[in-house]
Amino acid sequence: MLRDYDKEETGPNLPAMQMNGNIVGTREAIVKLNLLAAIGMEMLRLQQVKSLAVSITLTGNATSLIAAAITLGTRTMGLVKATFGVARVTKITETMVVFHTLEPNLAIMINERKATLKLMDPATGAVLESTFLCSSSVDCGALHVKGSEEEELVEKAEVALAAAAERRRLNPDTSPRKRSLDDCTDPSSDDAEAWDCECLQDMQETCGQDNDECILKLMCCGNAAASVCDEWKDANCGAYPCTRRALYSTEPAGDRFDEEPAEICADSPVEIISSEVERLGFPAASSCSEMLSIGACDHDLVKHHLCAKTCGGCDVESDGQAASRRRLGKCAE
Repeated sequence: MLRDYDKEETGPNLPAMQMNGNIVGTREAIVKLNLLAAIGMEMLRLQQVKSLAVSITLTGNATSLIAAAITLGTRTMGLVKATFGVARVTKITETMVVFHTLEPNLAIMINERKATLKLMDPATGAVLESTFLCSSSVDCGALHVKGSEEEELVEKAEVALAAAAERRRLNPDTSPRKRSLDDCTDPSSDDAEAWDCECLQDMQETCGQDNDECILKLMCCGNAAASVCDEWKDANCGAYPCTRRALYSTEPAGDRFDEEPAEICADSPVEIISSEVERLGFPAASSCSEMLSIGACDHDLVKHHLCAKTCGGCDVESDGQAASRRRLGKCAE
């Protein structure tokens, strides 16, 4: 039987249940919390998480994980936004939590200040594929849970993260490839809105709307690449000649992208050229030499990005292209 509730007991976060116009009870609201709030939760509280909303950056890699995310979510501005129901949760350490989703073999891991979506081997539990998720705000990644103690949970999470950071400070990793997340930008886990405002807007002016492959190349090889985290570039930029040497280099990470423009001048892979030819409306062509022969090098995108080496776009830029590159350079500051 439902007992009577006074109106004073019904706050704005507690939707009222009514019968014949009278309030007869309330139900606790489902609220959105930052993904990192999971670190501040005790196990009993973690088990109350109903679902997680996440944002995944499209990288052009035709992986089954990305394909599954596209099927489950909606694609906008180079992102896939999807919501996953939670089947069970495991707290591995004070700063690492794994949510096993209702989708077969998909899990979401919150590990310190990073969140990842993982495709698991159903037989062994091994991770087959992994991609970073945005975790910087509730707009790009959130827990859906009953209650409203967001400030308390975030505060507890920050205490746990600070303790982990202090342990790392006392036992530093001196590897030259180690870079602090505070010193670089991760396009997949940083707030997409921040990229939309400046860097991504300029990338889209250069590449055209929804040209994910061109934007990816700028993140890997353009002026913005200097500020992008090495871990992200190692995972996503292997197709581009500008980064192949860097992936196997023993140089300090900060010195890898200080090369002259001529050293990173290269044509795009054949598969990218083939797909862009159709999109741009050119006659069939499968290589940059063929693009040159049909006069496609007159197109700014072809000359300065798709076939920069063959078309001579590395040394000569249009006024608009140069202006765009100057704006993109701000991303590295």
